[in-house]
Amino acid sequence: MDTKSIAPHISVILPTFNERNNVGPITEEITTVFASTSLTYEIIFVDDSSDETPDAIRSMQQEYTQVRLIHRLPYERTGLGTAILEGIKAANAPVVCVMDSDLQHPPATILSMYDRIMQDSSVECNMVVASRMIETGSADGLSNQYRHIVSNASRLLAWFTLPLTQKTTDPMTGFFMVRKDVLPYQTLQPIGFKILVEMMARTQALRVADVPFVMRKRAHDVSKASLKEGFRYLRHLLTLALTTPRHSIFKYIFVPLSALHTNRSLVAAILAFSFVFISLESLAVNAFEVVLLGISLLLIVQLLYTLYILIYAWDNPERIAQNASPKSFKAPYHSFTAVIPALNEAEVIPHTIRAVANIKYPEYLKETLVVLRDTDTDTIRAATKVLDELNRPNIKIKLISGEPYNKPHHLNAALQIATKDIICIFDAEDEPHHEIYDVVNTVMLRDQADVVQCGVQLMNFESNWYSLFNVLEYFLWFGSALHFYERQGIVPLGGNTVFFKTQLVRQHGGWDLEGLTEDAEIGIRMSSHGAKIRVVYDPKHATQEETPPTLQSFIKQRTRWSQGFLQILAKRRALRKELPALTFKRELLTLYILGWPRIHAFMFLYIPIAFILSFFVKMHLAITIITIMPMLLLGVYLVVQNIALYEFTTIYRKRWRPQLILKTIVWFFPYQFILSLSSFRAMVRQFKQQTSWEKTEHVNAHRLPAEIV
Repeated sequence: MDTKSIAPHISVILPTFNERNNVGPITEEITTVFASTSLTYEIIFVDDSSDETPDAIRSMQQEYTQVRLIHRLPYERTGLGTAILEGIKAANAPVVCVMDSDLQHPPATILSMYDRIMQDSSVECNMVVASRMIETGSADGLSNQYRHIVSNASRLLAWFTLPLTQKTTDPMTGFFMVRKDVLPYQTLQPIGFKILVEMMARTQALRVADVPFVMRKRAHDVSKASLKEGFRYLRHLLTLALTTPRHSIFKYIFVPLSALHTNRSLVAAILAFSFVFISLESLAVNAFEVVLLGISLLLIVQLLYTLYILIYAWDNPERIAQNASPKSFKAPYHSFTAVIPALNEAEVIPHTIRAVANIKYPEYLKETLVVLRDTDTDTIRAATKVLDELNRPNIKIKLISGEPYNKPHHLNAALQIATKDIICIFDAEDEPHHEIYDVVNTVMLRDQADVVQCGVQLMNFESNWYSLFNVLEYFLWFGSALHFYERQGIVPLGGNTVFFKTQLVRQHGGWDLEGLTEDAEIGIRMSSHGAKIRVVYDPKHATQEETPPTLQSFIKQRTRWSQGFLQILAKRRALRKELPALTFKRELLTLYILGWPRIHAFMFLYIPIAFILSFFVKMHLAITIITIMPMLLLGVYLVVQNIALYEFTTIYRKRWRPQLILKTIVWFFPYQFILSLSSFRAMVRQFKQQTSWEKTEHVNAHRLPAEIV
């Protein structure tokens, strides 16, 4: 009989990262434990190492036939959780045991875990957790008191946020056993270290039992835990809470709402019966409470939805990989016309022209059109000087005159004379990556895309108090939210580093000459007509920009964007008969996107009032709690901002300091006030039909001093 065809009883999953000194001892210990039993087993190392660890594992395979190796390539290394999940999927046994490779988890405990999961009793379980928190268990193997505190705080936070994790006394352990057939592989989306929390939050059918174990001291290397992993853990909890609301702390919002919906006839009958016996004065009070309740519930749903799309790309490593830049480039095929519209930009335009000229791509496939006003003598002079220095015939200045005085006029003028098959936009202050054409050429050929939106990132997060939040908005918008919109088929494009098939833009009549957010308008218009739009975000290739230098300039910029969305909404209603029929879901999403300024303006007026009323007006306790819930959810959004800030500084190699947390706390609500004020101002301008283009200032704050020469 071929013994290899018989599945082992247990698969032991061991994730490794630069642990060459540990793989030999842990393999020997596991082998010794199983030698005293009749159980068959396999040991699966899932390795993300960059040192000699895989060679050490291959050496062990010469001696132990039970050892298997999965060595992940650099671009596949998306964290400990995904490594464990890959090992579980590859396991041949019906039962898998997950444990660390650092020798802190005693292999002898595997046998007691297996006995517990296999026993036939009225309390049959399908998962066994090796716990340090029950009698005879111990966490003394943690290296210091600080790690004890962090571990306990993390455990309590998991219990509070995700009640399903209360099935075990130790949701933070990395030592557990589970039956493979109980896991919902399609929904598991682990982030960071704590895959047990992921499994418990997403698998309601788990029946969990704890067995004690004594955590041993670390033998050779040091802990992989870090501040970065701490932020990743918080991000993981938040993602799980928002994506599994019925099994998280948010159940206290969703379950009552669901009950009201399911039993709406009963609720209506009770209300009708109650109103017969209340006075007219009480009726007025109840009506007031009902209005507050309804508004608050709508805002709660809206804020939860906003939180979800902002973390959309965080909760799925495969999705992140799919939306990243290609790892290798196809041969140059498409040709590119880069359009740089500018007005009064003498200070920044020379550096942007040089940056676009330095994009590495065959010169005969490149064209750059710098579109300027014929009266803008300073910018014309600065641009001409750079063109003389570069001496490249494929870089030209296009002068325009007449109304309207806005960006769409510049873009349409360039569209008329563009000679290449792809037209793209770079703003006057942009710093595009030198490989950006290779990225887009590859994506368009690979995915047959009509439009490609690449990442844009503001960089000067410490220029002033509001720049930090503005930078994070871009980080979350291009890194997450736009990917959600792409999947739904409605994409409000960003203002630059967006690439169109030139002929397609001409077929759609170019950019809306009256539009204040021409980018979002053409994106939604093309989406509605079925154009295939791909969103690609990779920090390496993101175009770098700056926040507006003054608060007044920032408010004007946000007002223009908000008013532009209101313009699109008004025109969409007028042109609805000419648009292709959309599904109800896509139409609703479009209306939500375009109506966001109204929601934000309403929040500007409502949230402070509701917060004050909750303290000074006597209402039912439940209604009071729901009334202040939007303010609490803004606090959750603040947590998201801090996690994103840490990731931004890590990815872009900026300095993160603990003081930044205090800065976000102090300025978070003032910033939200400024956004709401801008939306309110946009509604006023739209009502007055004021559609003048309020230009944004640029001062090269995102460029290093050495780059400004």
